[in-house]
Amino acid sequence: MRGRDEVRSFGGWMIAKMNRGENARKGSWLKCSRSYLFARLVQESFELAWALIVMWWRERRFANKPSADTMTDYHRARIDVINEAADVANFAMMLADKTGAMNSEK
Repeated sequence: MRGRDEVRSFGGWMIAKMNRGENARKGSWLKCSRSYLFARLVQESFELAWALIVMWWRERRFANKPSADTMTDYHRARIDVINEAADVANFAMMLADKTGAMNSEK
């Protein structure tokens, strides 16, 4: 099935991000309002956009001046993008869960 491997891999990033550090101590999102979760989704979307801009800039810098330092910077920028994308996906999942519809499929 198309996308299955990518969804599984990305799901691992989502779970890791949700359970990392201070995120693990925040408790359930079910206590949060949908408007709060949506506002956080928008905020994380802006953070993802910024991470993509930084990655593009680092990628160009590495292409123009390849070195271990620029490669490391580019790799870190790529990781930042996937972490921010996982944040966006997590807030989207929380909003979907708040509808109650996800529970009916379990």
